[in-house]
This record gives sequence, C-alpha cells and structure tokens, in this order.
Amino acid sequence: MNTYWKSGMILCLSIALLTTAYAASEPTQGGAAISAKQAASSKTDVGKATAHKVQAEAKQPASAAKQAVSGKTDAAKTAAHKVQAEAKQPASAVKQAVSGKTDAAKTVTRKVQAQAKQPASAAKQAVSGKTDAAKTVAHKVQAEAKQPASAAKQAVSGKTDAAKTVARKVQAEVKRPSRVAAANMPEEKRSAYVPVPVPAQPLQAVKVRKPLRGFIHDHARRFIVLRQSEASYPLDVPLSYRVEPSAIRVHLVFTNSNALLKGRSQLRLRWNGGVFAQAPLDPAYPDGAIDVQVPLELTKSGGNELAIEVSQHYLSECEDPGSPELWTMVDMDSSYIELDGTMRPLQPTLRAFDNLLASANWGDLHVMMVPLSKSEEHLHAGTLLAESIANRAGKQTVIIDSVELAQTVGSTGVGHDLIVFGTYKEAERLLGPVDVKGDAKGHIFVRARQNDPGHFLLAVLGRTPGDLVKAASAFAWATLPLADEASMDVFDVKVPEAMAYSSLHAVQEGREYNFSDLGFQTTTMKGLQDKATVSLWLPPDLFSKNHARVEMRLHFSYGAALRPDSVLNIYHNGQFLRGISLSDPRGLLVRDYRIWIPLYAFRPGLNEFRFESRMHANTGTNCTTGNTDNLLLTLFDDSTFTIPDTSHYVAMPDLNYLVNTGYPYLGDLGDTPVIQIPKLNARMLASAWTLAARLGQLKGSPIQRLTIADHAGRASNIIRLDTFANIEDSIWAAAPVNLGRNGFINHPSLANPSVLGHEPLTWRKKLNMLLSGSEYESPETVGPRYHSVGIRQSFSLKNQGALMQFENPKVDGGTMTLLVSDSEHQLAEAVEHLVQLWPQMQDSHGDLLLWGTSVEKGQPDFWSGEVGSNVYHIGNMPYLERITYFAIQYPVFLLVVLVLMFLFMVILTRALLIMYRHQTHPHIEP
Repeated sequence: MNTYWKSGMILCLSIALLTTAYAASEPTQGGAAISAKQAASSKTDVGKATAHKVQAEAKQPASAAKQAVSGKTDAAKTAAHKVQAEAKQPASAVKQAVSGKTDAAKTVTRKVQAQAKQPASAAKQAVSGKTDAAKTVAHKVQAEAKQPASAAKQAVSGKTDAAKTVARKVQAEVKRPSRVAAANMPEEKRSAYVPVPVPAQPLQAVKVRKPLRGFIHDHARRFIVLRQSEASYPLDVPLSYRVEPSAIRVHLVFTNSNALLKGRSQLRLRWNGGVFAQAPLDPAYPDGAIDVQVPLELTKSGGNELAIEVSQHYLSECEDPGSPELWTMVDMDSSYIELDGTMRPLQPTLRAFDNLLASANWGDLHVMMVPLSKSEEHLHAGTLLAESIANRAGKQTVIIDSVELAQTVGSTGVGHDLIVFGTYKEAERLLGPVDVKGDAKGHIFVRARQNDPGHFLLAVLGRTPGDLVKAASAFAWATLPLADEASMDVFDVKVPEAMAYSSLHAVQEGREYNFSDLGFQTTTMKGLQDKATVSLWLPPDLFSKNHARVEMRLHFSYGAALRPDSVLNIYHNGQFLRGISLSDPRGLLVRDYRIWIPLYAFRPGLNEFRFESRMHANTGTNCTTGNTDNLLLTLFDDSTFTIPDTSHYVAMPDLNYLVNTGYPYLGDLGDTPVIQIPKLNARMLASAWTLAARLGQLKGSPIQRLTIADHAGRASNIIRLDTFANIEDSIWAAAPVNLGRNGFINHPSLANPSVLGHEPLTWRKKLNMLLSGSEYESPETVGPRYHSVGIRQSFSLKNQGALMQFENPKVDGGTMTLLVSDSEHQLAEAVEHLVQLWPQMQDSHGDLLLWGTSVEKGQPDFWSGEVGSNVYHIGNMPYLERITYFAIQYPVFLLVVLVLMFLFMVILTRALLIMYRHQTHPHIEP
C-alpha cells in the first residue's frame, strides 16, 4: 500500500514538475499559460507549493526550476537535479526527468518524449494518466491547445493571487505581439502595430492674430455701429485647409448706448450659425470687452461666418424698435481673432490645389519660384504661373520670392511653397526622370516637400522652352476640377485671342445686361434692415460724354401693410444714389423702375451697387404687437443695366486706371506689355513677378501677353522697375518728376486749382451744355490746369518708392510707368509694400504716387497727385466725336470753333449774296 501511495505521489509531482520545466524551456506564451494552469489546478499541498514556485519561475525560469525541486524527499531532490539539467537542454532534460524506476514514471517518460516532438499531442498524452487529477489536467490542457486566449483566462480561475497575476501578464502578451511577430504580419495588419515614421522636420506651429478690420471689405472703416432693436454684422473668416486649429479666440471691444435697458439688452457672437458667446449690454458700464474661444466643432476649412449680433431695448414695453438710442459700436482695430494650430501634412492633388492657396493664415501668401533657366520662354512661363497663383488665391496679397537653385530641391527655399519650372532635361538632374506619356509636350505634378510636409512642391515642365510656355498656359487657364491626381500630362493648348476688357463681370458699350449675367441671384430682403449687392466692371477708357448715362431698370416687389416711411435705398460705390418709397399699403409688384446714372459717375473697373431695405410694420401704436412677417422685399435677377454706346478714348496719364484696372497693361490693346527690370537676378525677378501677380488679380484671369525682360525694345506699354540712378536723362525729361542730376522736381503749388471753385453758369457755359445736350454741369475749374513749382534739390528715396506715369518717349501713344527707389534692396521692399497697400489706393489719381515702407497704425503711408503737364490720349474715336470731346473738355476750344464757324458763315453768306446779285441783277453796280 505504501508502495502504491509513493508511486502516485511521484507520478503527480513528476507531471507537475515536467510540465513546468517544459513551459519554462518554451519561448511561447502558451507554455506559460499551461504551467500556470496546471500549477493552479492542483488541489494537494504539493500542487499548491508547486503553484507558488511556478509563479516565481515565470519571472526567472532557471531559478524557478531550482526552487521548484528543492523538496526534502529523495525523489524530489532527484527531480530537482533533472529539472536543472532540463533548463539547459530541454530535450535531454525531459528524458532525464522521466527516467524514474517505476512503471508509471516510464510511461510518463515515453509520453513526454513524444510531447517534445509534437507539443499539442504531447500535452494530451502527458495528461492521459489514470488518476482523476491527471484526467482533469488533460481536459484543461486539451482546451488550452485549441483556444490559447480562452485557456489563459481559464488558467487564472485558481484562487491564489499569484496565479491571477501571471494570467494577466499572459493575456496582455497574447494580445500584443512582439516587434518581430509584427514584422512578419501582412501589410494591412502590420500598420496597426508598427508606428508611423516621424517626419524629418516637425510640423510648423501656427500662431496668428488679425484685427477684425482685416476681414471686412471696407478697410477704411474702423468702427461699425449696430442700430435698432435687432442688428447683425457678419464677417467672413477664412481658415486655411493646411492648418489644424487647436484654439481660436475672439477678442471683442465694444461701446454701447447708456440709454439701454439693463437685463434685456445683450450682445451675441455666432460662428457658422451657432451661438458661442453672450455678453450683457450694461448702461452703467458702456465700455466692454470679451474674450471667448470658438468651439472647434463649429469650425470648418474654408469660409467661416462670424456674426456680431445685438438685441437692444430701452423700455420694457411700448418701445420704438428704430429709436436712435439703440446702438452699439464695435472697435474693429482693437478687436481681433487669434488662431493657434499646426500645419497639416499635405497630400496635394491638382484638383484640390486651389485649397492649398486659400486663406494662407490670414496674411500674405508667400510663394517661392525657381526658374531652371532665364531664357525668354522661361520668364514668360514664370509670369503666367505668378498670375495663375494670384488668381487661385482669391483676394489675398501674393508675394513672389525667387531664389537661385541650390544643389538639391530639398535644400532650396526651406519653409516655403516651391514652384520649379523648366524643361525635362533641366529638371532631370534635380527631380529624377520625368514620367510622361508618349509625345506629351508638358508635364505638371504637385507633391508635399520631402523634409517639409506642410508645404508643397509644384513642378511645371516642358519638352522644349516653347512647350514650357504651353504647360504654364495650361496650368494658368485650367479651371475645371477634373484631375484628382498629383500629375497631369499636357499634349497641346489652344489659348483664344485676347478679348478686350475680359475681366470678371465686365460689360461692353451699347449692350444690355441682366443682373443674372453679373452673378446676381433673385434675393428676398427680410426684416427691419437687409441688403443685396450687384457689381459690374466698366472698361476704364470709355469716353464719358456728359450726356451719356447708364440706365438701370429694376424689377422688385414688396409686402403689404408696410409703414409709409419704409424705403429701399440704393448706393453706388458707397455713395447714396436714390431712394424708392415703399408706401403702398397693398404692396406692389414693380417692373421697369428706371434710374439714370451719369457715365462719368462710374469708377473705372469694378462698381458696386448696394440695395438696402428699411421696412417697418404698420402697427398703429408702439404698444401694439406688430407683425414682422410682412417685412419682405424681393429684387429679381431680370433687372437690367443698359450701357450707352460710346467710344474708347481716354486722357492719360492717370494712375487711377492702373490701380483699379491695371490699364493699359492688360493686353487689351493688342500689344505686348512688358515689365522691364535692370538685371535678371532673383531679387528683381521676384519683384517683377509680384507685380505681375497683382495685375493678374485685377483682371481676374491670366494676361497671356504680359512678359518680363531686361530690355523692352520698342514695346508701347512698359512698366520699368529700376533704381533712380540708372534712369537715362531722356526718360527723366519726359517724367513728371525729374530725379536726374540736373533736373527740377515739380512740387504742386499750395494754391491747388481744385479749391478755386467752378466756372459760373455763363451764356458760354449754357451754349456748351446746349450743344452737348448735357443736363449736368461740367467739372472744369477756373485757372490753369497745372500749378507746380520746380526746385532743383538733392533727393533720396530711402525707405520709400515712387511710381510715376507718362507718355513713352520712344513710342507715340504708348505709356511708361516708372517704379523707382534708391537701391535694388529698397526697390524690392517698395514693390512688396506697394502690392500690400494696393487695396487702399482705389482713390489715387494723377501721375505721381509716393509711398513709404512703414505704415503708422490706421494711417496708409502714401500720397498721389498730378504734378506734370503733358497730356496724351489713348484710343480711337471718330473725328466728329473727337471734336465733341475736345469741345466738352476744353471750352476755349469750343469758343474758337464757334468763332471760326461764325466767320466762315459770314464769308460764305457774303459770297452767296454777291453771286446772287450778279445772276439776277447784273446791271446793278456793287
């Protein structure tokens, strides 16, 4: 009996120890789970002791094996020695561990040897003993072999804390494969475990602050005033597609009326329609400021609307919603929006390329251009690309930077968007072989920069220099978002002949245009106050005869039961033009409501008409609850403009045409305008392309013929960028201001003729108006047209630039615009600052413009005026109309013509009388 008992004990102990030793020798997680399970499932004291030893063994397999066999019995000692050897040599250790003298031990030995060859079947055979405990272990091991994860969970079903700890470690290890295991996984699975490589450079952080004044069209307005009981002022806040915002903050400074009712008056801020901030309007503390964060979930890339709204009351009941006490003023200079974020890594395509340029962090868009050669074709291609970038960027100011190409593209212009253009052969050494299809003449591709994933690389390539111009033309004129790919092959380009005055919303003389032709859609204005706008682009050289008028026919309707003082006000370029009474209590549908506007009242280029409704409900008394749903006015898009039939003939010079339309450098006159620079170096090319980009924005489409050269030759219309020391004396002699060594500088007289008043309405003036058919007074002034004082003096253009316009001394009727400064460095800064100031210079006039390179807060640092005396004309006009033109512009000429006509009539009458007398009364002596 003792023999059987001893044999059974040795069998159980051997099974536990051998399984543990096998698990310790296996590098897999399944073995650890098996040993932990078997150790936990033993109900005997020996099994429990073994479980504690197995826990320690999981941490240190070799020492655990030693401790597990440290029993005091001879059998345990023998097993310990065998397990120690097994830890070094797993196969032989298994054989030695089961080399016992009993038959049961021999059986275990054979089963464990087979287990070393076939782990799954060996586990089953090892536990095939006849005892109940061995059978239980066998069932558990079989289930574990089939389901390793569930087996690991079941293995920790023991009651000891140590076994639970081991099981948790095994579960985590099963779920998280090692790097070696992950490397052997398929690609789609490996991406979940292998970390994404870190870019060579960290993504650029973005922190921008911009005053609210920069988000409104009228930059001259520092304050906006919100009136009446309900008012709103929307702002368009663009957000670049490249920026991942982390925080957007709004700082708003305002002042409200001290007559408001506390507790009922409030200010609200909306972002894309959602209210995210409120503030009370306290009459006791009228000066207020709020700082709030915009919820990022309301934010989107592209255009975002920030609306500043107020609800204002001065009485609890029976108040007039239009009372003058209801107002709140917002300081648009002191208020600002602040953006924090990071640049997103780009994955650009040609279809989404415009999104990369839009809203460049609320500032100027800087793009670096790298020509691979400086041939005439390369410079022309660069000009087209600069104009295209500017048009794709919308209303942003575009600054072109140009650098000499470094050894590699990656080391050129780090931290900038990069445009590389040249031929296939020139690009091959930098960009690698060009992958083109068949006989493609051009290839265009865009990608993120390798070491700077927040910026893009655009390459425009051609097989030959001539093909390069075609590829640049294809990129410049492509507007349909067709290619959702990173590259495009160009096989041919057909650019139509330049159409005169082809700007967006441009109109022609002698034509009628519906509002819908100008981009306007039928609009319904609602509530107390609302507005709608329509714009048209007028050619700058239309001959503005005093009797020429633009006819506007309106088609609109308004609701019934409006108060008699309701009105529709019409503004032209911000100036009040006409008011239309909405006084019929039944409401009306009005067709062909005609308004005539003098042609000379139009600004060259873009003109804006704004229709503002002011409607009130006819409620009887203030205490009556009114119905505001009837405050409706619809302006239909079949309303029309009719442009008079007139000639293209204009007096020059006048910088107002250049600032507002780019005239005469838009290629509309059938010529090839040239931007002339002194040297073809990177700095001067950048200045020329920056100016070309601004001209392209003014036209709204590429100027196909505009080019850049260091010699203009016999070109008619030239923009010359140079230092004033390099200008020839012949050029200074024709310029309005002579900055040469021996020249006089004309200073406008303090006695400006514009303040001397208009001519009185004499009989001669009345006769002039009668002959011209005009109802309007001519704006001619008394006295000479030009008043200036010539001073020979030292002169410097340090920290400033000068722009002057005059007739090209080499070509009659041509125009030269001279942009000068002290040095090339100062000239480059002057060009950059000029294009930044451009939107503020719409009212510039005359032949001279001066500006500085620094601007005081709120004060544009520029001056314009007329100091020259040489007038020339551009355009074609029939002789009869030309006589009319001079008669209108110069009354003295009209008087001379009338005197000559009178003398001619006198002489003709006398000659006819003498002839008649000789024929009818030959006998009468004279």
